[in-house]
Amino acid sequence: MLELIKPTFEQLSFKQELLSDEKTMSFNEKYGGTIDFNRDRWQSWYDKWIASNDPNYFYRYLYSTKHQCFVGEIAYH
Repeated sequence: MLELIKPTFEQLSFKQELLSDEKTMSFNEKYGGTIDFNRDRWQSWYDKWIASNDPNYFYRYLYSTKHQCFVGEIAYH
């Protein structure tokens, strides 16, 4: 079973892991591959995508209840 989880600020470490993983980001190879998402970028990103509650931005983690961990992300704008 999967659940959608609105991440906390500290949970952005999972997004950082996703963006820095070469295998995950292989689809983006022609544009540079992995993406730097250091902690100094988190606040502005979080304010725009999570804290603002802007209906034009949606972001959630996919959480596996079976494995009890985040397994992906969903976003649209």
